[in-house]
Amino acid sequence: MKAPVVVFAFSLLLGSCQEIPPPGARAAVPEDTGSQFVRKTIVSDSDTTVADFLSARALYSEGWDTLAHPRFWKQIMCLSPDSCIINIAESRLPIQTACFRTWNTQSETEKSVVKNRLREEYCIDYDDELFVTNGKREFYEHRKSIPTIAKAVSYFQQYGTDPWYAQTILLIESPGKHSSQSYAGARGPFQLMRSVALQYGLKVNKYVDERTRLDRAAYGASRLISSICLPKVRSMLDTRNIPYKETDLWFRLLVLHAYHAGSGNLSAAINKINPDSGGQWLITTLWKTQAGGFKNESQNYSQIALAALLNFDELLRIDGDTVFMVWGNRAMSTGRDGKRIDWEACTEALFMYEKDLADGTLDYPRFIEKIREVQASALRISNNIYRCHSAAGTQS
Repeated sequence: MKAPVVVFAFSLLLGSCQEIPPPGARAAVPEDTGSQFVRKTIVSDSDTTVADFLSARALYSEGWDTLAHPRFWKQIMCLSPDSCIINIAESRLPIQTACFRTWNTQSETEKSVVKNRLREEYCIDYDDELFVTNGKREFYEHRKSIPTIAKAVSYFQQYGTDPWYAQTILLIESPGKHSSQSYAGARGPFQLMRSVALQYGLKVNKYVDERTRLDRAAYGASRLISSICLPKVRSMLDTRNIPYKETDLWFRLLVLHAYHAGSGNLSAAINKINPDSGGQWLITTLWKTQAGGFKNESQNYSQIALAALLNFDELLRIDGDTVFMVWGNRAMSTGRDGKRIDWEACTEALFMYEKDLADGTLDYPRFIEKIREVQASALRISNNIYRCHSAAGTQS
């Protein structure tokens, strides 16, 4: 019988470069309005727009947010690349955090010694493989992708394809990076391969690559989903007489696997499982199934999708119906009492504008302007305090 696993998250190994931020309280379940969309007012540094995003209600009502795998990837998405989590591969349960640079300076023998010590110390079976996964905070720039996602949701609606796929794919493939290219040659916000792009009429040559244009990339991705991924998944389920609704989250995640791994590799995994029903169990079983080209990266794909959707939903709900693209502006706005700004708001704004600059949601010239505005506000507060004290001294 397997020894019990004693797991403690967020402890330090070898001196972590940066501790994992402690997880906040679980977000309240979004109100069920009966609509698949939620409308948000997006406040950027230059204008204000209204956009629709897909509701995340099913993530909470069906308990996807409680599963260990997406919870693990949520942590990774918020973790600095300097740090890593040593975790049990199959369950994704975190064991310890470590400094990623320090970990990589060790030899393979030294790494094995550390892993074996952890197995013995925390009663982890030697058959359980341990992974070391570093933080991906700099890749998953979800805040920067908000305007892009809003446009892509609209494009998918125009093209007659479920916009849930637009929102989800943009959160996991290359959030905030239109021209990025993978090691396999996929490019653009939807990470389309050249052959796929050409198949659906996109121009890809030495002069132009329409995979980097959001409207054209959205068109190619929507056609791939509607003409290949959706029919293939329907066929896999219909053959086994498995009932489904195409708005079911587990069904959408299957289609997402077909988009990423290819329908042939997904079919091989489904054949290996040989399910007689659908639902959450089928997706979590895929996370432990390898067949054909459906391997670790494919297993992770829907786990990462769920984690990204959860993080994105929390981001959208920070300020109710309003979403601030520049958090320094948010600090100055929420610190107002009528027309007054207090010291606390100024202090927070200085910190948040620095974060905006680091995150790329504010360029350097605008950063300098914003800092000067905060300094001017702080000076006015200081002068007001001085005048009040002077007046009080005169009266006394």
